Amino acid sequence: MTQLVEADIVDKLVEFRDDLRPPKVVFGRCSLTGEWGKCLALDLGDMSIQVPDTERGVEQDPETGEIAFKNWKPVVFQNQATFSEAGLKKVLGYMASQDNPIPGICPDLVYKWQAMYTDGTVLGQFPETEEEINSNKIEFARVSQFSIVPHYVTEEVLPTYTLVKETGKIYKAGVELDPMYEGIYQPDSEVVYARKVTHTWGSQMKSGLDRDITNTCTTVLQLIGWKVGGLKGSGPGLIIAIDERGNWRPWEYNT
Repeated sequence: MTQLVEADIVDKLVEFRDDLRPPKVVFGRCSLTGEWGKCLALDLGDMSIQVPDTERGVEQDPETGEIAFKNWKPVVFQNQATFSEAGLKKVLGYMASQDNPIPGICPDLVYKWQAMYTDGTVLGQFPETEEEINSNKIEFARVSQFSIVPHYVTEEVLPTYTLVKETGKIYKAGVELDPMYEGIYQPDSEVVYARKVTHTWGSQMKSGLDRDITNTCTTVLQLIGWKVGGLKGSGPGLIIAIDERGNWRPWEYNT
């Protein structure tokens, strides 16, 4: 007997690929420990192999009697693995004990976001007594000003960038920017924000899936602005990208 994991529980666990079947709770054998019991069956995607087509294209050598197949057909198997709770804890513990194979994959952020609402309250990315707040918690419809501020106090002073929703203007260290936008500000637009992290690395095969991976470049861009229909909308808008050195440039958001 199988039991589908409820949708709201799945959303709390992880966001699965659209092409995978939902996980199931089953009585089975853990792929890691070999123990039988309550397991989580995870879909790993379909696997297709070529097998002989025995219904056509079969030839037999009259002298040796050997059979040769002239035609092949694809067969699709549902590829999945089952994991017990103990097995998952064991493999996660092992992963946590190992170094990150991609150096620099989690760079320190030099900027953080800060949203001021129309009632004067402020929501920051890193509250003093709490963990990082995800940007999807921002109520953009209530934002009056949205800022990108330095995360740490350093010798190199980074400029603060602020978008004023009422006017659509963006300021760098208190000075209005000229973003070279030829359109007219749309008051019905939405405040938008995204953090774009790009990793560029090279790898050298050692054996099997074992690779030496070298991170050659990691860049973090903070995107702020306004756009009709939101960040992924097709309406007009003005978005700028701010790099880790405090420089900015116009940004066309396409993906």
